[in-house]
Amino acid sequence: MAFIQSLSHFISSGISYRRDSSPSPYVLSTSPPDSTMELYLLEHRLQVCAIAKSDIQYFCYAIIKIALLPEARPNFFSITESNGLYTVILTDEDYKEFPSHRSLKNSNHRWRVLTVSVGAMGVSNELVGISKISKSVIGPLSDHKISVLCVSTYQSDFILVQENQLNVALRVLGNYFKIFNEDHKRVTDNQIACSSPKTPDISAVLPICHPFRSPKSVFCVTGLDASKLSGVVQLLLELIFFSGNQKENNEDSFFHFSVVCGDISLIINKETLEKFPNNVLYTRKNEETWRMVIIGDDLGFDECGIVAQVVDPLASALLSTYYVSTYNMEYCMVLESDIDRVLELFAQRTLDKLKIEENSTIKSMSQVESSELRPGEVQSFKSQEVMKTIASRGCINSPDLFCYVCGYLTDKGHRKTFTPFLRKAYELYFDSKVDSGKSWAPQFICLTCACNLRGWIRNAKNNNHLAFGVPMIWRESSNHITDCYFCLTNVTGFSYKTRSSVKYPDISSVSKPIPHDPVSCPIPTSLTEYRVDDATQEESSSSSNMADSDYNPDDDEIHLINNDDLCDLVRDLALTKGQAELLGSRLKEFNLL
Repeated sequence: MAFIQSLSHFISSGISYRRDSSPSPYVLSTSPPDSTMELYLLEHRLQVCAIAKSDIQYFCYAIIKIALLPEARPNFFSITESNGLYTVILTDEDYKEFPSHRSLKNSNHRWRVLTVSVGAMGVSNELVGISKISKSVIGPLSDHKISVLCVSTYQSDFILVQENQLNVALRVLGNYFKIFNEDHKRVTDNQIACSSPKTPDISAVLPICHPFRSPKSVFCVTGLDASKLSGVVQLLLELIFFSGNQKENNEDSFFHFSVVCGDISLIINKETLEKFPNNVLYTRKNEETWRMVIIGDDLGFDECGIVAQVVDPLASALLSTYYVSTYNMEYCMVLESDIDRVLELFAQRTLDKLKIEENSTIKSMSQVESSELRPGEVQSFKSQEVMKTIASRGCINSPDLFCYVCGYLTDKGHRKTFTPFLRKAYELYFDSKVDSGKSWAPQFICLTCACNLRGWIRNAKNNNHLAFGVPMIWRESSNHITDCYFCLTNVTGFSYKTRSSVKYPDISSVSKPIPHDPVSCPIPTSLTEYRVDDATQEESSSSSNMADSDYNPDDDEIHLINNDDLCDLVRDLALTKGQAELLGSRLKEFNLL
């Protein structure tokens, strides 16, 4: 901390942060006077690189020199910390300041920057962020197979195009915009070919092809008054270089800082916003908050259409969004009030992808020579091949995200192995065999059902039965579109505590649990004669399995015990109050609680 304070004092002691005396000509808060949208090609040539979080110390000096020193005046600088990785976007000149290091990764492309005249701040009754240019910029580039990266700031939205694709991009967008350079001079016709590329055949639907999820964290998109940068340098240093000290889920951590021609933009969580003094940020602390949707994993730079897949349904639904592309993932910010609707739209677009694939499979089957097969045999052959293709493709959600007994969502931290002891308890409780070893059924049991079954067979006082007398019945689904429990259940944004709020489908491939009824479905009586001998034998057998070379633990991550887990342990072990307090004390002593 002393080092940070000393460094911030050194930075703040210089001259004030320099920025343009007048706003940049290509960042306007309203449309041009003639209501025509204008596209600007910026002169910057950018590099996109990544740095492992564990090696950021080797680049601290260069980053501070480029973006935070009083004399610094970067034309385009963006740094995003997410998922244990820093993504840095900067000009060719600034990139030369970086030292050569094994952890520095480069996209191996030079990028050019495009921006539309209407800024991301927008005006009344106008879409905010990149949604407003979805149809006119993002869509056409995607249709012509042009790969793009997007960086939304508080002031504007920037589209990054690979330099070797720039000419094609300008020809495509020339149909929609007047195109200017930074000096507001019209790009001449010989710079843009006389005719745009041939418009390809475009599908009516842009399905989402990559997995997505939404952490619970709440974020704010804001601007920073550049004249007051020196007063918050220490805080920015902590956020950029020392965010790992925060007690948060690193997998979902996110921080974005950008400087474009003197305009400073931040994307920070709600807790970080409270650390900034008043009158420094352009955003008031009671303004709208945003939720994040994370798309894909290790996406690369050559695939085109990812941004369009995400932004198109949001723009069609008139939903605002900010968008930040990183080295290996995409981040979409939507209003917190819109998150449920957004996740439903994305889930529907994912199903659209499955429908397109199934229709493609059916179409390919129609090419079977009917002369070789009788009509009935052709139809049978098509159905069999379609089902083989669908089955081999897999489900949107893994079956093991759900409990075999109750069918509810079950995350890693609350997922338990369906041991022989629990299987025996299941069979005694429901008077039914476990249909195990099926790829189309879950192989795990949730913590709640496991504790209830153990409590029942051990005749525990406070936790001695399940809420239902007939368990979830699993059958092999006929297709992924209308009869797949794992494809039709949208679990994005839900946790173990909120899993009861998930909308679980009523389909023919499953039969949901039936609650206990005193007459038709009474609570079974615990078998105390089995409890003593067999339970002890099972505990011994379960312990021996831990030494088996083929044994795979449920989770390779350390799971810290919370209060709910402690209560389950106390009930499971039938501890007295004194024993429970001792257990809690010992767990706290070893930092496990």
